[in-house]
Amino acid sequence: MKDIGSPPVENGGAQTKASKEALAVTDEKKGNIITPLAVMILVGDGVHNFIDGLAIGAAFSASLQDGLGTSVAIFVHELPHEIGNKMKYDFVSEYNHHM
Repeated sequence: MKDIGSPPVENGGAQTKASKEALAVTDEKKGNIITPLAVMILVGDGVHNFIDGLAIGAAFSASLQDGLGTSVAIFVHELPHEIGNKMKYDFVSEYNHHM
């Protein structure tokens, strides 16, 4: 397993094999690391976007004006939301890279 540079855990500051496995899943062939944060963001965004789609569909079924208004509101909400997720992941990745 590839070391991801996470902060040390118990045992006098030494990382155990189990703690490293809990922090990241590694594709040994390609060397790609999928962190728990990345999984949480992907699952959370998937559920969030599905619910946004339901809201847009319900609004368009009520009227064109409601659908367009809801679509604009969701777009305005999602833009900073997605940028924030990207910044969080980049910050954590950069932090782990320098540890």
